Amino acid sequence: MRTFVAVAATLVLAGAVLAQSNQYGDPNFNRQSDWRSGMPRVLRVVAGNVNYQFDGTAAEIPFTLDGGPAEVYLAVYSLDANPQYGGAKFGRGGKGGAMLRRAGLDTMIAVTAGQTFSQGANVILWDGKDYNGNRVPKGNYRFYLFALDNISNPTLVGPGAHTGYWSAFAIDHKQNPPVIWAPQFVNGNWVVQRARMGVDYLANPGAWESLDVRWVNDLFGAPVEFRDITFFVIDPDNPNVGYLGKTAWNNDALPQGLWRVIYDPVNKTLLPDESWSASQNGFVPMDRRVVGGAVKPSANHPWVPDDGMIYVANMDRVPPMIPKVIVVDRATGEIVKFIDLTDIYFHDYDGTGQNVDTSGPYGIDVDERGVYTTGFWIQPDAFPGHFTLDGDVIWVNQNGDGILDRYFGEEATARGLDPNKDQMVNTHVKTGKYNIAFLSGFNLPTYGSVVGPDGHGLFSISLPKMPVGLGTDMVWISNDSPIDGIYVGASNGLDLVHYPFDVARAVIGTNVSTAVTEVEGAPVPARYALGNCYPNPFNAATTISFSIPASGAPRPVTLSVFNAAGQLVSTLLVAKELAAGEYRATWDGTDDNGQAVASGVYLYRLHVGQEFSQTKQMTLLK
Repeated sequence: MRTFVAVAATLVLAGAVLAQSNQYGDPNFNRQSDWRSGMPRVLRVVAGNVNYQFDGTAAEIPFTLDGGPAEVYLAVYSLDANPQYGGAKFGRGGKGGAMLRRAGLDTMIAVTAGQTFSQGANVILWDGKDYNGNRVPKGNYRFYLFALDNISNPTLVGPGAHTGYWSAFAIDHKQNPPVIWAPQFVNGNWVVQRARMGVDYLANPGAWESLDVRWVNDLFGAPVEFRDITFFVIDPDNPNVGYLGKTAWNNDALPQGLWRVIYDPVNKTLLPDESWSASQNGFVPMDRRVVGGAVKPSANHPWVPDDGMIYVANMDRVPPMIPKVIVVDRATGEIVKFIDLTDIYFHDYDGTGQNVDTSGPYGIDVDERGVYTTGFWIQPDAFPGHFTLDGDVIWVNQNGDGILDRYFGEEATARGLDPNKDQMVNTHVKTGKYNIAFLSGFNLPTYGSVVGPDGHGLFSISLPKMPVGLGTDMVWISNDSPIDGIYVGASNGLDLVHYPFDVARAVIGTNVSTAVTEVEGAPVPARYALGNCYPNPFNAATTISFSIPASGAPRPVTLSVFNAAGQLVSTLLVAKELAAGEYRATWDGTDDNGQAVASGVYLYRLHVGQEFSQTKQMTLLK
């Protein structure tokens, strides 16, 4: 692992003080008039490549919004790790030196403030300057467009998790309709609420299953505590199996670890899986195992990806504190390895060499690109990080970019900050498209922050039409599915609310042709249609046909190519208003950067406003 300079700080405020400061929300909030209920509304932002090289002055970037109005942010990045912007070596970079990242990452150059746009075709302007106000050289650049509909009424979709900064909900989007699981502390006992998305919960409040899990404490003969359960996560292979994170924050003598639980849909119960081979009555006690070093009493948050493992963010409670992620075999419950994160989570707070407070990762997400973590909200060094499964740093976001910055003691005072109020706090993390990370947080008047693929903070999320209270956990779903968006636990800890959110990526300065030819003399089509491409399979190129009927004003038409994993490969046509007619487009087997793609199966999709969307398959053989 790489080692870098630790940040020393002194924790000068109590967690209770921090947690209760700067509550926010609308004091005039009205649940019935400010929310809707049912299935979420989905927002799509589509951006096309700007097919000319950036000339060093400014760039107009066309895009379209489908599904509603939105607040839109533009973030401009280097292309192919342009060394001029520090993307070619490991080290610090970005505004205030906040990025600490490895070589080979495109680097953030500029980000615009949020601007409100209406549904339909739009243009956003980049003034051609970087985050320091310097003119950017001519060349090719990558950009991202983030669209958040915080203008329309959000959607109440079900129950949220109790004290969201501490525990978190889960959404099983593989089910139809999707299923929400939310641990809640009700009348002195823990329950897990199970809800189907799509029910009108405004008209039917509490219309979900309430599964009693008081056995979490009964099996240990211990009193129930409101911090006993941290997370509920779904097994990706079985919708009736889940995992509960178990801690004992106020009693280090109690076991802490993971429950594997089974849902019985007939008897409406949730019970520990006693058949989990390495467990004790369905429980794996993290603080009772030894694998290359003792695991001590800790706070644990798990995440379950598709690789057969469970990754547990482990924050030690007893010195010596070793920041780590514990990897558990999902089939057996055996601990198979530790990922040491000492280089990310500094725990020498006062520079004396002594561990004086809790330390380690708290929130966690895992995908094929590695592990993302955050620290706990009372930690001065609770910076988010992204690293490989071997513990090598990809990026860490630290102070300087104005996002998630944390200043304490004399440093806070010198900056004119109130250390009891002016600290951005993050507890949970979720990633989605393009290595973008979503950090939930509270304390400042924001519900969370967006961090780019190089670790640079981009912007914070403000959500109106929410009740007054502390910010809570957020989850971002970005699977090009009917429920995409961000899900936010309301401050009452009882409601889960959806806000439409989407991100698009494209480039400035490509050689990709977006020419589309209308078939002359063809009759006006009666309906929208996406034809079969020809030839298919193909070698050098293939032709895609589609039809646009006469249906009033011209509609914005987008034609895109994706790989088998659903990742955007090439945009052949973006938000182009076409009159009724038959059209042909040719794809030459190159991506948006003009590079030839590999042989394999690809998808091509025609999208026309809210009227029509269809996807078909083609095969490239070389």
